[in-house]
Amino acid sequence: MKLLSPRLRWTAELLLVLGVLAAGLLVFFTAKAKIDSDEGNWIGTTAYFETFFIRRDFSPEAWPDGYWARTQPMVFRYVIGSWLWLRGHNLQIQNPNYDYSKPAAANRRLGLAPADDVLDDARKPARLMAALGAVMLYLVVRVLVGSVGGVVGGLAAATSFIGSPYLEENLIRAKAESTLMFFLLAALLLAILSVRRPRTTVSSVRWGLATGFLLGLAFGVKLTVVLALIAVTLWTVGASLAV
Repeated sequence: MKLLSPRLRWTAELLLVLGVLAAGLLVFFTAKAKIDSDEGNWIGTTAYFETFFIRRDFSPEAWPDGYWARTQPMVFRYVIGSWLWLRGHNLQIQNPNYDYSKPAAANRRLGLAPADDVLDDARKPARLMAALGAVMLYLVVRVLVGSVGGVVGGLAAATSFIGSPYLEENLIRAKAESTLMFFLLAALLLAILSVRRPRTTVSSVRWGLATGFLLGLAFGVKLTVVLALIAVTLWTVGASLAV
């Protein structure tokens, strides 16, 4: 793209990003998947959004020291809880105790699985995050490789991501995976950009804060991000010793 003027180059870059986003939205918002038992757990605990943000109740009774308050961090519950609340669903009647030994129909009869309309709405944030994850993957490869190779590599990566039947089925579910992937890729993109640009003390602090904020959100989505934090720590130590 170096043969193009800066204005045309930025226009072309923007169109490519929008194209990846459009393809991701088309695929992930039309994909279908059977209910996963974990979806009942995530949707069933969205009442914590209402407890924290609407009722502002921080009492021990509202946050009992039990499995649902400790099994995973709350960020994804807040994401789908806020959306379901805005859509007018009653978060207090959602039940997290999905019975893994019974099929979905039996769980619905027992009131242990979300209704179809609740499940459909709860999946919308995950679908959006999956499409945005494809964009982040494109940008990571684009920036990492650079030049025309970065465009080709980024499009190949995004196409593989969007065209994967496995990801198409699993990232649209009301589970934390697509949100986790988005925040991790966004943090990786900022980390790559931070080492590509001239650094001063102020700019390094800004890049560090932004990257750390995204990693913190990712950690707030799922505890497995601790592995990424270990990798970042090792990279930071190595970079410091190399200076």
